[in-house]
Amino acid sequence: MAVSRQGVRCADPGHVGCGRCQGARCGVKPIALVERQTQLHVQSLRMLRAVKLNGGYQLGDEVGLLIEARNGFGCIERGPILFSPDGAYRSKAGDNLVSDPATP
Repeated sequence: MAVSRQGVRCADPGHVGCGRCQGARCGVKPIALVERQTQLHVQSLRMLRAVKLNGGYQLGDEVGLLIEARNGFGCIERGPILFSPDGAYRSKAGDNLVSDPATP
């Protein structure tokens, strides 16, 4: 039994992630387009937009940035974000953002 990219188990190895069987052979119904769009919309509301960098610090390989941004709900989020090395790249090690309601 093979597993597709979406984690759906399919008995036919030729149908792994191809979308040809559309769940008919797997016994799994595909997620409706409207439901996927709704999930993406809700996730986008939590993302930060219009990020403004207020300052930053570096100690060795660790980097801390002080930011101010708006999220999809219109609230202002302020605080530090810590980045640490992860191989050749830097990964977000943590944040401690405080959210304030936006004034009209």
